[in-house]
Amino acid sequence: MAYNYTITLYPYGNAPDAGIVQIDPKSSYGYWEFKDGSEGGSLQFENNELVDFDGHYLLPKSIVNALRDYGFSLDDTFD
Repeated sequence: MAYNYTITLYPYGNAPDAGIVQIDPKSSYGYWEFKDGSEGGSLQFENNELVDFDGHYLLPKSIVNALRDYGFSLDDTFD
């Protein structure tokens, strides 16, 4: 699968949540991972709304914020 849309959370540095989110809008699928490889998981969307994810019990706040900053919809349960 080729990803057509990449969100960079933070410039790579020493922040523990530096990492990337990559999303393929054609398939409505994406993934996230931290720079150090300690955590990551998949993301599934419908009409730019996050409907499912895995890889972590709670989606990290940095991922939630990045998705919202780029116009993706996440319900209030992510706050």
